[in-house]
Amino acid sequence: KLKSLKLTGADGVYWTDAMPAGNYYALTWNNPGYVSEVYADIPCFMACAPMSGTPIAVTTGLTTSGIAFALTPGGQFSGRVSNVRSGNSFYGMPVRMFEASGVELGTTSSDISGTYLTPALPPGTYYARTDISTWGTFADEVYQNLPCLSDCTPSTGTPIVVSPGTVTSLIDFALEPSLVWNGHFGVGTSGWSLWAAPNTSDMVSAVVNGVFEFSRAQPPPGTTNRLYKNNRDGTF
Repeated sequence: KLKSLKLTGADGVYWTDAMPAGNYYALTWNNPGYVSEVYADIPCFMACAPMSGTPIAVTTGLTTSGIAFALTPGGQFSGRVSNVRSGNSFYGMPVRMFEASGVELGTTSSDISGTYLTPALPPGTYYARTDISTWGTFADEVYQNLPCLSDCTPSTGTPIVVSPGTVTSLIDFALEPSLVWNGHFGVGTSGWSLWAAPNTSDMVSAVVNGVFEFSRAQPPPGTTNRLYKNNRDGTF
């Protein structure tokens, strides 16, 4: 539970309100440019857990001093989320951020123009994907415009390099309408079929008037269902 929220003065010094004796935790939340921290000197992204830091013991009638934060310059990345066909922006589209190890750091969202900006991050390599859960008629992507199913690995995308004091721009997502939605293929997908993989000679279903129609109950054992674009000339 939040006990105190204070701003630093021009000299960088802060004071909390008087609090009952006990152990507390502290973190910063600053304007873009510096990496936020939880005490003591642990990087803190988005909704990090304050109790991941060092406890601060408070005694009645005394001031616990020396609870300092030495913030380091970070980098950010930004981009735009749009409809690849119409060019229209997505407002409030979540963009999830990941470390190179695959650990998720948090989520930021696009504004009314479709633009998003991450908080300051330590210099390094990151990955990003959309979270289309509130727009079921579109398909998620991992940067750079690669399909991303619900369990996709973010590192299959293009790495995003972040440097101190800079914003890596043009990390854009141009989302395609979902191929299958409520049992129907999206607009413009009449040239698509669903095949059994890895043997693409076994067609599982086809598109008839935009409806996803199965031609048999189950694919052969050991195969999985995947979508392949039929180029109308027999190639995929």
